[in-house]
Amino acid sequence: AMQEVLLQDARNRGLDKEETFRLSMQQYYEQSLVKMLMDRRRKELKSEANPAEIDRYARFVNRKVLLTEFKINSPEERTSPALASGRVVTERFDWLPDNVRYAIFSLDPGQLTPALHQDGKEIVYRLDGIIMEPEGSKAVDRDAIQSFISGYKTTAAVQKWMADLKKASRIEIHLKD
Repeated sequence: AMQEVLLQDARNRGLDKEETFRLSMQQYYEQSLVKMLMDRRRKELKSEANPAEIDRYARFVNRKVLLTEFKINSPEERTSPALASGRVVTERFDWLPDNVRYAIFSLDPGQLTPALHQDGKEIVYRLDGIIMEPEGSKAVDRDAIQSFISGYKTTAAVQKWMADLKKASRIEIHLKD
């Protein structure tokens, strides 16, 4: 076919020996290898939501939540029980950002989320309460909840694996003279 003819001509001209071609192939190889590794690890680390998690999340659907938002200014404040005064937030659970919904659905009133990254800042939320009066008629879609929780759990497992791998790895960089 034509592709074979063009490949033969490129080799005859020595294009496959040029540095730019070699670097391009090396980058393609490395990117492909990393993509394969990430795809396989994501599949291996896939984590499904259990029925109790789905039930717990479903209790928030169509409800307003009372939260206190604390901006974190230093690493010590992340675990400090005496967080600076926060901003009180009353919002429909369904309208909160995904990462906030995931962080609070498993909390009981009075508990804090881990530090979340939002708009370049670290924020901790305290769940102060759930207003049980329905705020809408959105149907509880257990499959969507399952998918949402499973996606976050899998992503967290991949991120932990990558952090552990980074801690355990020793990378040597050899500079050419």
